[in-house]
Amino acid sequence: MTQTLVQPLIAYGVGGPLLRLPDHQLRAAVVCSALPAAQNVFVHARQYGLDTRPACDFVVASTVASMATPSLAVWALGAAA
Repeated sequence: MTQTLVQPLIAYGVGGPLLRLPDHQLRAAVVCSALPAAQNVFVHARQYGLDTRPACDFVVASTVASMATPSLAVWALGAAA
């Protein structure tokens, strides 16, 4: 779940002050980084015979958290612009 909260802040910090991305590109990077974990986490765990429960739990938790984080990112960047 931290991924959907911390990663957008990192994307903003890197894309804004360090890379000086234009506003539309910065918004795209931050919103994309707020999306849930990809299903490939689960697929790789299953493929390599690992316990899939932690991967499944992570995907579900990040999906639930990402119901709000992309909207919050757009709102925050819109308010800052």
